[in-house]
Amino acid sequence: MQGSIQAMLYCCATVHHRKCEHVITIDKAVTGVTESTKGQKLLKKLKETSKMLEEIIKTREQKTTYFEKEIEVALVEIANLREKINKKLDELENKIREEVNSTRKNYVLRLTEELSELVSLKSTFDNWKNLFEACLLQGSEIQCLVKMEEIIRKMPNLEKRFVESYT
Repeated sequence: MQGSIQAMLYCCATVHHRKCEHVITIDKAVTGVTESTKGQKLLKKLKETSKMLEEIIKTREQKTTYFEKEIEVALVEIANLREKINKKLDELENKIREEVNSTRKNYVLRLTEELSELVSLKSTFDNWKNLFEACLLQGSEIQCLVKMEEIIRKMPNLEKRFVESYT
């Protein structure tokens, strides 16, 4: 060992340094450690560090708890927003469906009316065609002339209805 202030280990004392002089035994070296300034400083530092670590742990636990609560609040808020958005989307969808159905009804009604008008016009033209054909085949010249003039006189009005229905 180097000096008299270092403690001698058991192994060293029994095997290597039996004849060493100025060696302090372990018993003598540990005397007063519990009351020494060095020991008291170490104890004080350990207590302070332990207390500081305890505060840090407590703070971290509080932050973790706070973070967990805030995450829950955020998740609830997300769910509420999703519910509101879905409700608005449902309302918008229903409004669009109503408009589409209304437009469809109006359009189908208008097409049906136009179809009825066209069917009526065709029926009138078919009737005139049949009457005039019959007149040409079996009627007199005067009957054909009268029927022809009658059809020609009514024709512009029906052609106008046809153009209005067709466009």
